[in-house]
Amino acid sequence: MNHIRDPGETCIIAYGFTFIPMIDDLISAHQNGVPLHIFLDHSQSITSIQQPLVQRLVDAGIEVTIGTSPVGTEYISHTKGAVSNDNPVWCLEGSTNFTQSAWEEVNTVMIFSSQDWYNNFVA
Repeated sequence: MNHIRDPGETCIIAYGFTFIPMIDDLISAHQNGVPLHIFLDHSQSITSIQQPLVQRLVDAGIEVTIGTSPVGTEYISHTKGAVSNDNPVWCLEGSTNFTQSAWEEVNTVMIFSSQDWYNNFVA
């Protein structure tokens, strides 16, 4: 969560995205001038729980892209990760969704610095 507050331009891709403290931090970071780019699976924009939270991000002026798996709408975009061009760049990758329950399950998250990973993620 501390990395979300960093001033670097940040890109996030997520399947589950309902962790309200993270959403609050993203809105605060955006209000403080941090450029944010968020790609969420289409399922996050249609359910009664996720849709209002995604709308909060959109209403705050954060760039949010809704998408699917590259092979079609019947599949989900299940990737979870983030990168930021802080100095040094930081990267986050793992199995955890950005939800409260994910932090109570057995998931993995790696936070590391790699310019190559950052470049590939952004591309």
